[in-house]
Amino acid sequence: MRINSKLLPFNSSNVTSDKLFFKNFSALIIQVQKYICLELAIILIYDFEYQLSFLAEVKALSEKPRVDTEKAKEMQERARERNLILQEMKNHGPLTIDELSKATGMEKSKLLMHLIAMKQFGKVLIMGERDNQLVYGLPEEIKS
Repeated sequence: MRINSKLLPFNSSNVTSDKLFFKNFSALIIQVQKYICLELAIILIYDFEYQLSFLAEVKALSEKPRVDTEKAKEMQERARERNLILQEMKNHGPLTIDELSKATGMEKSKLLMHLIAMKQFGKVLIMGERDNQLVYGLPEEIKS
């Protein structure tokens, strides 16, 4: 906002009497107050808009669909099976798919899918071969 230079009381050509000086000074004060009020209003508007956008985000997050109960059960079952595989490897050391199948009671095809995923996540490693089969083990077993 631009302040009217004619209202500045410090220019001697503008000040012809005390009355004119105070009139101009009062007008200057009013302009400054308007400017400050405008600036505060803008700050309040931005703050209000931020709060509204934040509330909209919170609402959107709370309205997201929950995990389907059937999918949740599948995920829990997968986690249980993978933990069983890891526990067998901790108890018996590196194992082949045949050995894991006997120890866990799981099908070989399902075991293979779990081992592939767990290998990608770094949970198991291929340690070598035994009886023409890959041997899977835990990464900690390499260090020891």
